[in-house]
Amino acid sequence: MTILKSLKLLLIKSEILRGLARYGLAVLTVASVFVVVSTNAVAANVTTLDSEIASSLNTGGNAVVNSVSCSSASSCVAGGYYLDSSNKSQSFVSVYNGTTWTDSEIAGSLNTGGFATVNSVSCSSASSCVAGGSYVDSSNEIQALVSVYNGTTWTDSEIAGSLNTGGVAVVHSVSCFSASSCVAGGSYVDSSNKAHALVSVYNGTTWTDSEIAGSLNTGGFAVVNSVSCFSASSCVAGGYYRDASNKAHALVSVYNGTTWTDSEIAGSLNAGGNAVVNSVSCSSASSCVAGGYYLDSSNKAHALVSVYNGTTWTDSEIAGSLNTGGVAVVNSVSCFSASSCVAGGYYKVSLNRFQAFVSVYNGSTWTDSEIASSLNTGGDAGVSSVTCFSVSSCVAGSYYRDSSNKYHSFVSVYNGTTWTDSEIASSLNTGGFAVVNSVSCSSASSCVAGGYYYDSSHKSQSFVSVLSSATSTTTAPPIIYSKPTAPSNVTASMNNGTATVSFTPGNSGNLPTYNQIDMLINGQSVGNVCNVTGATSCPITNLGPDVAFSFTVTAINSKGSATSAVSNVVSYASPTTVAPTTTTTTTTTTTMPPAKQTITCVKGKITKKVTAVKPVCPAGYVKK
Repeated sequence: MTILKSLKLLLIKSEILRGLARYGLAVLTVASVFVVVSTNAVAANVTTLDSEIASSLNTGGNAVVNSVSCSSASSCVAGGYYLDSSNKSQSFVSVYNGTTWTDSEIAGSLNTGGFATVNSVSCSSASSCVAGGSYVDSSNEIQALVSVYNGTTWTDSEIAGSLNTGGVAVVHSVSCFSASSCVAGGSYVDSSNKAHALVSVYNGTTWTDSEIAGSLNTGGFAVVNSVSCFSASSCVAGGYYRDASNKAHALVSVYNGTTWTDSEIAGSLNAGGNAVVNSVSCSSASSCVAGGYYLDSSNKAHALVSVYNGTTWTDSEIAGSLNTGGVAVVNSVSCFSASSCVAGGYYKVSLNRFQAFVSVYNGSTWTDSEIASSLNTGGDAGVSSVTCFSVSSCVAGSYYRDSSNKYHSFVSVYNGTTWTDSEIASSLNTGGFAVVNSVSCSSASSCVAGGYYYDSSHKSQSFVSVLSSATSTTTAPPIIYSKPTAPSNVTASMNNGTATVSFTPGNSGNLPTYNQIDMLINGQSVGNVCNVTGATSCPITNLGPDVAFSFTVTAINSKGSATSAVSNVVSYASPTTVAPTTTTTTTTTTTMPPAKQTITCVKGKITKKVTAVKPVCPAGYVKK
């Protein structure tokens, strides 16, 4: 194997193991997974069921869950990697049906080089998920991987193949709005060994690859770390790029269904020349948050959030008063609505101790809090992942260190007012090292956390933990979240080339919802002409004459969409040209005599006036 290929393998290994070591902690070479199921109380109203997964696959003894995604209480997917008996890394997924987890290897036929992983999973329903990561082919080239799940089987594909001329491509993040609308984001290397930011859009059949931030990436290194999609025509990718001076800048790119528009954020904050977006989350086309960090002019790291209103990004530092040690980072953000988001990460205190923090956004301000403080007696804690299902239901997860320098996995549950911290997988973690890498909630009473722990032989065990509300005799009626119902009473009126479309909104499904108005001309759809949130009408201007216009209204939220019946037809005619009326008139013509004219004629000092119909000066005189 060449040195270059070895370096490429090292790169992908670092991608697989990212997050397993921090602040100088060693990443151990580990080797076995066993089955343990335990039920633990984690809060006054929450229980967890901890389970190991991929046990029959993991004959080499090293398995990790990198990502989880749930579309309902009985439909979740976890993804990561395991080692086989030949010590080769294989990518896997495990599907949860509400009772059991079913493990599967994916990309087996592609992974001829023996190094594959799933970095991210996203599910829009029980029969529609995508897993993304990477594998190594027989030429030791690293290829970007996506695998699509239809509820029964997984179908593996390479993406960015034509772009990846340098032989290193990885998917870091996937986000799906529906079975026919997903985006994968990551990076690839060209033949000049320059790294480029990658996005690939899925339409239900094919993946279309694109570079983003190409004009910004003058330093030859750009990466997408996170993607979030609210609809098929509304996604955001976040990461970073390097300029010609090799300084790193925070990147966001907004997708409108056709094109990606790249922007730097935190430019005025990033005086130290190192800013990164680690996570993005969108609750609507006009409401997203990006989170990460930036360096100031003193090379101190600050936690960054940037709020998008559909037009502009507004940057802010959070955890500033907490960050007395000069290191703070946002690892994850999750938004339920424009006025309800949570960011999570870690900060450094003055005694070189690290604390986990969360910051809650109410649409105007961010409120910072330390979590796991009573657990973190060893002074090293962080938040790896946050997920919010409602304004009063969020979960954060990661790790903390106790006074014996042992690491434990924990979750912290938010009820809209307070955070309640709890260790999970405690009975499994006999080796003293456990981490939650990802959390996902499908309701306020159903969440899954995934990660890994060490046994007493310091072998890594992958685990998932199902969090659910405990039974209570006084249970409040659950809030049901669903796709919206179709708008009704869609009517159109025409006035001077402007059609005003009015409608009655459908049920929002208890989720942020917007209405998309599409136009038909002579019965043929021409697509979207207006989007409204909150309003119940929209004027469509500059319409031409002698054409039949009609309209539909589609309600859209994060669970799906519903379209109204077609409205009445409206039109207007071209202005009528009136021919002039011909009138025969007898006209009497009277001939007038020609008018006389007077001229002045001069001869020396003598002046003479001559008056006639055609006056002429006498001989010897000239006309003055």
